[in-house]
Amino acid sequence: MATFTEKSLGQATIASGSNTTLYTVPAATTGIVKDIHICNVTATAADITVWVDVDGTAATDSEAIIKEWSVPANEFLHWDGYIIMSAASTIKATAGTGSAITVTVSGAELS
Repeated sequence: MATFTEKSLGQATIASGSNTTLYTVPAATTGIVKDIHICNVTATAADITVWVDVDGTAATDSEAIIKEWSVPANEFLHWDGYIIMSAASTIKATAGTGSAITVTVSGAELS
């Protein structure tokens, strides 16, 4: 019988100019993303881009779920939805300003 486990899938402070991997779906597992909380911890607006990279290699614009969204100073963005991810898929993010944005991804795994 399959096991369904709700959990925090990943959390990180996002780097500028390079993709930060937030979550990688384990082998023989289906990942379910339900919630992404993005927080700007600085006194200046900062941009964020988030991708669901289906093959775990290079994130492309065709895989973007949030593209260059400006998060106001000391504010947050809350994404709520339902994304099914297969094994080896990843969620990646990059920010326009390093160490300005933290991201928490919540959901479940079915294994």
